[in-house]
Amino acid sequence: MTIPEVAKVLGRAVGHEVRFVQVPIEEVRKVSEDYAIMLEWFDCVGYSADIATRSTESNIRPTTFADWTTTVSWQPAPATR
Repeated sequence: MTIPEVAKVLGRAVGHEVRFVQVPIEEVRKVSEDYAIMLEWFDCVGYSADIATRSTESNIRPTTFADWTTTVSWQPAPATR
């Protein structure tokens, strides 16, 4: 899933809009060169996995992100003092 797609799914789960706002990589680099390099790698290369094959080999059915969001309590935790 792309991050904008993740935001849409989360928005449906929590009952209000969740927006993805991309920070320009130059701004990220000002804070952390390593983090900027990692984000560039995600954008250009990223991870790949043959989920269907791994699922068959392990006999474990993957949970979709949308399905996972239904298993989480999205209510804010009570404030503590």
